[in-house]
Amino acid sequence: MSGKKAPHRHHYIPRMILRNFLNDQKGLYFWRRDFPVRDVKSTTPENLFVEENLYTVIGEEGERDVSAELGFARMERPAAHMIRQLLDIVRAGKTPRLDETTWEFLQR
Repeated sequence: MSGKKAPHRHHYIPRMILRNFLNDQKGLYFWRRDFPVRDVKSTTPENLFVEENLYTVIGEEGERDVSAELGFARMERPAAHMIRQLLDIVRAGKTPRLDETTWEFLQR
């Protein structure tokens, strides 16, 4: 990865989705089963639903392949734009109509 550190904090719910549900303090509310009832907390999208090396494949020699994460990263910007448009339509009470380009992207 020529000078760049390989990604390792992978989100199993992508931040591009989480960012669409921020509260007024730019955080996300969450609760875990091991918390007391009604002990809801707030954190940033960067710190929620994250796991170390979730998409990293570790080979027999200990080498790390982060190509899946890099592929997801390349898709994030166009996907975030598409999701934002869909949410705007749905939140306005309308039914989205997906064009062929959007369907192709979703199938990837």
